Amino acid sequence: MTETQSTALFDALVADITTRAASGRILIAIDGPDPEATGRFADHAAAALRDAGRTAERASAPGEVYRHDADWSGLRATLSAFRTEDGDGYLLVDGRFLLSPGIRGAWHIKIWLEGDLELSPEAYAEQLKYVRDEGPRAHADAIYDVTDPALPRRVWGDSC
Repeated sequence: MTETQSTALFDALVADITTRAASGRILIAIDGPDPEATGRFADHAAAALRDAGRTAERASAPGEVYRHDADWSGLRATLSAFRTEDGDGYLLVDGRFLLSPGIRGAWHIKIWLEGDLELSPEAYAEQLKYVRDEGPRAHADAIYDVTDPALPRRVWGDSC
């Protein structure tokens, strides 16, 4: 991806984010099976928000094992602390399983990353169960294919 293509992709994402949530303390989840990919994507998105004159902070959720009834109290405390601060701003949190029912309602914007990624047998089994049981793709506001980390692309999941 050229620098121009990368800038255009993240500028479009920023436009989408700021159209949906222009002010307040905005929480953004970036979920996907690869912690390296979600972290890199969140870093680029936060930088693009800052370049657009917005306040953007970053956090990573712990790479927990998938459980339908996971305890999200630690992450909820982080989100709550961010929400109580003054001023407008965006908190971009990357990690796995962030679109699970126990936490998905906390996010203003939900991003799902997918791609042809190599996972360990254990991580693959967890991801398969998560996708089958929770349908994170269906709950995402935006979907990106990060098969090529240097060339992420927006995927339109329209079913019409």
